[in-house]
Amino acid sequence: YKYDTRIELIVNNETEQVMDFYEETELYHGYPTRVHVSTNETLTVDNPIFVTATQQKGVSSWELPLLVQTQSGALIFSSMARTLCPHDAGPDIKTENRPMIQITTSNPRNVSVDIKLRRVTDFYVDVNKEISLNVTPSSPKYFYFSFDQHPWNITGGHMQKSAGVVTQRFNYTIPKSVILIIESDDDICATVSIQNNSCPVFDSEKEVLYKGYHLTMMSKGGITLT
Repeated sequence: YKYDTRIELIVNNETEQVMDFYEETELYHGYPTRVHVSTNETLTVDNPIFVTATQQKGVSSWELPLLVQTQSGALIFSSMARTLCPHDAGPDIKTENRPMIQITTSNPRNVSVDIKLRRVTDFYVDVNKEISLNVTPSSPKYFYFSFDQHPWNITGGHMQKSAGVVTQRFNYTIPKSVILIIESDDDICATVSIQNNSCPVFDSEKEVLYKGYHLTMMSKGGITLT
């Protein structure tokens, strides 16, 4: 199956889907993969859809529908998007292998599922550069910032292409600390987590509190990173 293409599949309790993917270009192999899965079917938590991504160094799994408890009741999400942990992310990263995706359900009737894989080309955060994003409980996002020498993430670096893969190299003074500022036009409480560069990344609403540092915010928040 091809990256950047919406694929419609059918699953039931007797039919599962196991998918390998390919890309037409090797240009963005240094970026992690994001998995988008959705369904228009009316699902229940009794017969969920399970999505499993198998990578070279780990396995990730999610389910639809996603049930999120709030003070006013429960929210049910029938779509999800997750960034796969880049196990080899670092200043000299060259490639991120493509995952194998498995979709299963115990539902006895046919369930239509849409899936798409893409590279997260804004994964490496630049200094002094604003990033706009939208998140939901079922579609969290995370980004990478490095204090290492020759990182991807300093504005002003030049792009170079080696063996068909886009990379960046820089000549600059390594910062000792930076300030992360987050602003939102919505008055919804959000959690911002700072974690070390290691897998797995805890990015779900429940897990995010158990690794690294975190803050909660509504319209504006900030934290110093060293």
